[in-house]
Amino acid sequence: MIRLNINYPSSDNSVCMASSSTSNNFHKSELWHARLRHINYKRLKDMSKMSLIPAFDMQNNEKCKTCMLTKITRQPFKDVVRYCYIYLLHSKDEALDKFKIYKQQVELHKNELIKVLHTDRGGEYYDPVYCEPTGIIHQTTAPYTPQQNGVAEWKNRTLKEMVNSMLSYSSLSEGFWGEAMLTTCYILNRTPNKRSNNTLYKLWCKKVPNLSYLKIWGCRAVVRLTEPKRKILGERGID
Repeated sequence: MIRLNINYPSSDNSVCMASSSTSNNFHKSELWHARLRHINYKRLKDMSKMSLIPAFDMQNNEKCKTCMLTKITRQPFKDVVRYCYIYLLHSKDEALDKFKIYKQQVELHKNELIKVLHTDRGGEYYDPVYCEPTGIIHQTTAPYTPQQNGVAEWKNRTLKEMVNSMLSYSSLSEGFWGEAMLTTCYILNRTPNKRSNNTLYKLWCKKVPNLSYLKIWGCRAVVRLTEPKRKILGERGID
């Protein structure tokens, strides 16, 4: 049997030396950014406010070369406005005709051409006789993947929720769902958009919306009778 005497260096000293060396070469924010596996600096700042990590001042224009090289992505497509149009249909067969009206109106007012139409796989929008001569590219989602049409799906959900709330609050019947839907679209276009901190109406029409005339939807009102229905004597309005 052979006996060997091995002397191990003090683990505490080696760790302290490594830690000290690292701390001296890094700003505190860079140090914790590296320790926390390159999370983004905003989250790092939030963790500092929560006292999960030591407090420190963030340097201006904080950047990590490693993150720049490994997390680089394509510039996102411009998708900011999302101004909403709604057309009421008796059946899906009318969808293409309404799209033609929408196309003519938007292209005239914005002086730009619609180049791509992105829809689900319903098929009511597609007509090769119409789309191919105009040069419009029709893109559809993959089967059973509504998330690929997420913007429209989320907008539909928001519209339906607001319509249900309006009908419930006003105690009006479901027969007024069309008027409620048009009103909801009108309001959403005139409320701030968190993506741009501005209203959709301002982004689309380049004007500040006027909301001073709004009333509670479904409230009682007196409507002035039109000339053919108004008599010389008697009431001139209807409640």
